Amino acid sequence: MRSLGAEPDDVTDDIAEFRKRVLALAQGEEEEEEEELDFSVFSTDSPEPNDADLEPENSPELTRNSQDRKHGIPFTGPFISVLLSRLENLFENPIPVNLLVTGILSQLAKYPQPLLRAFLLNTHADPQPNVRTLYQVLVSVRVQIEQYAVDQADFPATVRDAWRYLLARDQALKLRELLQDSHSDNRKSVLPNGTQQITQNVPPCPKIPPQDRNRVFATVLYAEFLKELAAIAQEHSIAPDSPVED
Repeated sequence: MRSLGAEPDDVTDDIAEFRKRVLALAQGEEEEEEEELDFSVFSTDSPEPNDADLEPENSPELTRNSQDRKHGIPFTGPFISVLLSRLENLFENPIPVNLLVTGILSQLAKYPQPLLRAFLLNTHADPQPNVRTLYQVLVSVRVQIEQYAVDQADFPATVRDAWRYLLARDQALKLRELLQDSHSDNRKSVLPNGTQQITQNVPPCPKIPPQDRNRVFATVLYAEFLKELAAIAQEHSIAPDSPVED
């Protein structure tokens, strides 16, 4: 993942918790309605669904995908295609959508299925026509970040301040939850000294123009997502191969 611009960082040791806490920051943000998908169509044991069950008949994307399947052209399926398209729009999505998409992709990457694992984690796969891998989409997002950063003054410092803010906010929220859940003196005694001061002294959000806030936070999330994928790939490399249940 170094080739995509992510450096190891031992400060954030729990990426899943980091994502969960950042999601709490996005409360009140405008949420986009997600299209409902029939997940039964993705089962390998079920018959191929009718085109009308997936999208409207006049959808050009559906027509092209149906033609590809009929002619034996490789096709990732509507579910993966939607996820990768959303990920490629990382800069334009609200924070909750980005967290949802990266969370789903992380869970899929953890699944011990060789073909799925290779599709999501292999960085040396030969490109196939009409098939985009996760690596190709991540490279595309990196190009967007680099192009955006060229026109921004002190962009690295802004991203660093945003990352520190999110990390401090995350730690404060976790400690605040511990305080709220503690109902006895014994429970309070195990909390670190100065917990209340930490929860009260959350640093203010960096001064980021509203039109750039999503993009700055998306850059932070992009780096954390790369770290998580690297950790998942490392876990797969040392874990023994286990048969996938039917």
